[in-house]
Formats: sequence, structure tokens, C-alpha cells
Amino acid sequence: MKYRQLQTLLSSIIYFFQGFVKAVSQINDKEKQRTILFPEDSFEFARAPKPRESAKDARARKAREDAQRAQAKKQEEQDRKQAERDEAQAEQARIQAERDKAQAEQDRIQAERDKAQAEQDRIQAERDKAQAEQDRIQAERDEAARIKAEEAAKAEARIQEAETRQREEDAATEEDAPVQERPRRTSARGKKKNSRRAFSILLNVAIVALSLLILYQLYMMAKYYLELRANEKVSQLAVSVMQNALHEQAASPSPVVITPAPSADSDDAPAQTEDVAAPPQLLSVIEALRRELQNDDIVGYITIEGTNINYPVVQTTNNDFYVSHNLSKEKNASGAVFMSYINSPTMTSRNTILYAHNMKNGSMFHDLRYYSDRQFFNEHRTIHYISLYEESVWEIFAIYPTSTSVNYTQTDFTTLAEFDAFLQDLQLRSVVKSNVEVSQSDTLLTLSTCTNTAEDMRYALHAKRVYPQP
Repeated sequence: MKYRQLQTLLSSIIYFFQGFVKAVSQINDKEKQRTILFPEDSFEFARAPKPRESAKDARARKAREDAQRAQAKKQEEQDRKQAERDEAQAEQARIQAERDKAQAEQDRIQAERDKAQAEQDRIQAERDKAQAEQDRIQAERDEAARIKAEEAAKAEARIQEAETRQREEDAATEEDAPVQERPRRTSARGKKKNSRRAFSILLNVAIVALSLLILYQLYMMAKYYLELRANEKVSQLAVSVMQNALHEQAASPSPVVITPAPSADSDDAPAQTEDVAAPPQLLSVIEALRRELQNDDIVGYITIEGTNINYPVVQTTNNDFYVSHNLSKEKNASGAVFMSYINSPTMTSRNTILYAHNMKNGSMFHDLRYYSDRQFFNEHRTIHYISLYEESVWEIFAIYPTSTSVNYTQTDFTTLAEFDAFLQDLQLRSVVKSNVEVSQSDTLLTLSTCTNTAEDMRYALHAKRVYPQP
């Protein structure tokens, strides 16, 4: 009985459970059909309420969110580092571009230096070629003189040997010959004696001519020495006069430089009056030099400290007179320092040219030859010049030997571009590279003298005006 009741109870429970499962299955099927027919994003009211989240699920969800946030943060950090790497790479590319640009500029500068060096090498090759040609000519002259001297000595020896042999033969013949033949031999000896007498006369004439030539050379040497002494005295007098004038000028309360009065055509000129404006007054140094040396051709005074260049400057209507005349206008081999007749004595030309000899005793412009040495160049690069109305200072920037065919004495220029090209050519030719900058606004002073190596070779030295500014 109990067994049947238990079996009936179990059957009821199973039946109930099967019905519950079937009902739940039907509900799920209906829910799926509703989801298909009515999507959640279109009908919010049809969405079934979410079941309440458990603590475990909440922790799992939080862990997932933390993991996602960590992953996002990690990704953001990676993106930031990648951006920094990209920025650093861009900076490196910019630096490399600047380096390439700087390298290109260095290559350009090096190319210009190579070009300048090639020009110097070419000029040096020309100088070497000229020197080699001069040495060859001198060697040929020396060889010709040596050969001539040897031939003269051999001829003299042959003559003496022939005379000695003839005397010996005459003596032997005179002893052995018969008496009747002696008159004829005596006549032959007379002819030979006459020839010896003629040779002796010619030899004496040659000796006298040589003596006269030696005396003339001695005379010319003495004259040259006396001219040097006379020129030295004139130069010493000029230096003394200049120093005294400078001392008086320094002690005078009146201003040293007097600016010329403005012309009538100037916009700043005063109204025309009946009184004529007085001409500008010369500096006391120039007046004293003209007065003491009695020479109104004096237009300036040049000084380079540490050298022998310390002379008045003269100017006349040509460039020939003062090549062979001193400051006293006397005939003198030393000549004088003179300004080109083309230039203005007031130093208004763009390029003022001064000429002088290269004397072997070290006077005049002899010291220009030492400027090829860099140390000498750097230690003696300032020129002081006193013109008619002002004192000025010039800085040397170029020195080189050149031929007279090169137009380094050009005084005026039609355009600034022409003058700029002229300046660049001077700097390229210079055998000493200077850090002095020159520009189109500068005014130049050029000193020129012979090199004494060839007739058409010159030393050219160039300086720019630094005080007062042009």
C-alpha cells in the first residue's frame, strides 16, 4: 500500500516537473519569436528586465573593465611613445638636413678656396716662369762671358807661345845660317818685331780703354752713392720738418682739419654775397714741407710704422719727372714718392696710386717686398697718410707681385659692380690672405714699386680707408 502511494507520489512529481519544463520551453520559444518580430532597439518596453547581477559576476565584470582600461592605457602609452619616436625621427631628419646644408656650404667654400688656390698657383707659376726665364738669360750671359774670357786667355797664350817659339827659331837660325843670308833674316826679324810692336800698341790701347771703363764705373758708383746721400739728407730734413710741424700742430688750440667751404651749387650753400669765400687752408705739416723744401708739388705725407716708408708725397702733371728727381727737383736716381697725376690730391678718387723705386739700400718702397711674409704683414698693416686738408688711417688687405699688363692701377669705376669685381680680383691675387673685409663703399690706397726681377714686374700693395670713414 505504501509502496503504491510512494509510486503515485513520484509519478505526480515527475509529471509536474515535465509540465514545468514544457511550460518553460514554450515560454522560451515565445520569447525567441518575440525577439525576432520585435527587436530590442525598436521597442524598449518589450525588453525583459535584466536579472540581478551577482557579486561574483560583478567582480568578474569589474576585472574585465579594469583589464580593458589597463589595455587602453597601455595602448595609449604605446601610441605616445610611438609619437615621441616619430617626433625624434623627424628632428633627426631636420638635423641631418641642416648638416647636409652646412656640408654643402662648406663644399662651396672649399671650392672657392680651391679656385683661389688655383689662381695663386697660376700666378706663382707665372712668377716662377718669369724667374726661370730671367735665370736662363743670366746663365746665357754668364756662359757667354766665360767663353769669351777663355777664348781671350787662349788667344793670349797662343800669341805668347808663338812669340817664344819664333824667338827660339830665330836664335837657332842666326847661329847656323851663312853670312850672306843674315841680311834677309834680319829683315824678317824686323817685320816680326814690327808686328809685335803693333800688338803691344793694341794691347796698351785695350788696357787704357778698360781702365777708362773702370774709372767710368767708379764715377757712376760714386755719383749713385752721392745721390743716395743727398736724397737721404732731403728725406731726413722732411722727417724733421714733419715732426716739428706735428708738435706745433698738437700745441695749437685751433682745429687741425679745416673742411672746405661748400660750393655755390650745393643746397646748403649760403646766399650769394659780394665777398668771395676764402679757399680751404692747408694743414700746417704740408705748408711747412712746401716752405722748407721749396716745392709746391708736395701733396701729402705717408708713414708705415716699423718700416723705412716715411716720406713726403709729390704730384705733378705726369708720372715721369719724379722717377728721376728728388723732392728738391734735383736729378737723382732714387726719385721720390709720387702720386699718379690722374688722382686728386684731396684723396677723393676711388683708388689713389702712389709710386716709388725699390732701392737696394732699403729706402723708398723697398720694404714692400717683405709683406709677402704673413708675420710682417700682420705686424705692419696700418698706413698713416696726411693729405692737403686732413689726416687719415688705412688698413692693408692685399699684397702680390704682378705684371704691368694687369690693370691694378685703375682709379675710377663706372658702376659699383665693376668696383666689386675689382676688389674680388685684388683679394684673389693677394699672396697673404687677410681677414679685412672690403666693400663697394670703401676707398683704396695702392702702393706700387718694382720687384727688380724683371722690367715689367711690380709689387702691388692695397689698403682701405678706415679713418675717417669715407
